[in-house]
Amino acid sequence: TDGDRIPDTQEQLKAVYEPAVEKAWKALCAHVDWEGNVREICVGTGQTDDIEFYLKRPRTLGDFHGQAPVLWLISERLEKMNNPVPGNK
Repeated sequence: TDGDRIPDTQEQLKAVYEPAVEKAWKALCAHVDWEGNVREICVGTGQTDDIEFYLKRPRTLGDFHGQAPVLWLISERLEKMNNPVPGNK
């Protein structure tokens, strides 16, 4: 079916994924305070197959486990705003 096809152009990728990216962006922004700290970051942990273990982990503010991915997303969004043509740096 068409829904199972992998998008093969930038326009198709944008049409498929942009709504999800925007929804994620808005959700992330709601977790950033005025000083740029991301809240509700799960403290670092080892690996386990127990989902409850992860769901019950303590959460913190401004930990690098959560700050870095938000900064990567901000960087990517700024780059696209300043240079909307893919591959043109």
